[in-house]
Amino acid sequence: MPAPRRYLFSLLCMLIACGASATTIVIIRTPNLIVIASDSKAQYQGDQGNPQVCKIARQNETYFVVAGLAHDTYQGFLANRTVASAIARANTFEEQANAVEEDLGRELGKELDTLRKEDPEGFRFAVTGEAPSSIALVTVEGGVPKVAVFSFLFDKTTGKLSVRRDSCPGTCTGEDFYVQLGRAVSADEVVKVTGSPTRVARALVEMQIAKDPQNVGPPIEIMELRANGPEWIQDELNCAAETNTRKKYPHSLTVQF
Repeated sequence: MPAPRRYLFSLLCMLIACGASATTIVIIRTPNLIVIASDSKAQYQGDQGNPQVCKIARQNETYFVVAGLAHDTYQGFLANRTVASAIARANTFEEQANAVEEDLGRELGKELDTLRKEDPEGFRFAVTGEAPSSIALVTVEGGVPKVAVFSFLFDKTTGKLSVRRDSCPGTCTGEDFYVQLGRAVSADEVVKVTGSPTRVARALVEMQIAKDPQNVGPPIEIMELRANGPEWIQDELNCAAETNTRKKYPHSLTVQF
């Protein structure tokens, strides 16, 4: 009997996002499949919203996740709305990625500047880690699974925001790609997990929930994306039915994503 395949891909572990993120998201990309698994726990500063939220969102045929600062209704910053709007006005996946990088970088920069001046406590809450926000986009274009990851890095010395972008195909060194956003399982623990991409993604989220239940929690949402469309493997919150129409948010500064 052959040994189980070990899905230890080109490792891009976004540990930099851990400090401020009340989330754990795993994305695994192979030549014919993308798997996204996420926890569902939200954290708020201010008025409290739903304790469990969908963290896998969709605009057109592109799915996206946000780790870190999700929205600040006091200032009108809504990361998922900005991302969805950027995706909607672009055509190709590359154009969508460029639009998201430009739009969210601009809006996040304005949000941090405002917080620094008007809400020092909220500012400290938002920049606990090196990356106040990390975004991932995934789709299948021309039969090819594609992933783009953006880390919006904040330099506490200069106060400047920069962006690091990774993609597959693109910057990945092989056909397989793996990334954790938010709170991440260590590389030493990852190598011990074997099985299919979906099993690995589920196991890594379960491990992080067990390790850090105050910041991340169930239910686990899991979606597989192939050329013939998405399949929700676990969807207790009915995230498949969520749309990017205008939503009402509690008045809060939120790191729910």
